[in-house]
Amino acid sequence: MTGSRPGRIWGLVARQAASHGGRVSAGDACTAAVAAVEVTGAWLSAVRGAEAGHLMRATDEVSEQLAELQLTLGEGPCRDASASGGPVLASDLAEMQAVRRWPVFAPAACQAGAAAVFAFPLQVGAIRAGVMGLYRERPGSLSAFQLGDALHPDPDSSEDGPAE
Repeated sequence: MTGSRPGRIWGLVARQAASHGGRVSAGDACTAAVAAVEVTGAWLSAVRGAEAGHLMRATDEVSEQLAELQLTLGEGPCRDASASGGPVLASDLAEMQAVRRWPVFAPAACQAGAAAVFAFPLQVGAIRAGVMGLYRERPGSLSAFQLGDALHPDPDSSEDGPAE
C-alpha cells in the first residue's frame, strides 16, 4: 500500500507523530493535511450533533481564529460541512458568492488572513466525529489531486497518487 494515496497520507501522519516521539494526535493529522494538500493551515473541531463544536487542534493562530469565528458567528464552511455531511469548498472568500453565503464570516476570515477555506466532515458511516478545516492565505481552488488527498479514501481503496 506504499504507493496508495491513503498509505502516503498516513505515512505523513506517522512521520509527524514520530518527530515528537509520541502517539498520533489531532495535531499530527492537521500538520500532515497542510503538507499533503498544500494549504497554509488546518484545524480539527469535534461535532455536537450536526454542528461543529469544540476546537481540538489548530496549526497556527489564523486557523484557531477561523475555527473560533465560525463557533462564535454561527456561520461558515465548517458549520455547513458538519450540517450537510459533505465538503464545503470556498476558493475565494472575497467573491460575492462567499459573502452572500456567510455575510459575517467571509469578511472576518479575510481580515484574519484567510483568502480560501475548505471544510471536510470527518465521519465513519453515519457517525459524524468532527470537521477538518483548511485555509490558504491566497485565493484558489484545490487541484483534483489535492482534493483527493483532502478526502483521502479509506485505507482499503486502491486509488493511487503519482509516484514519488
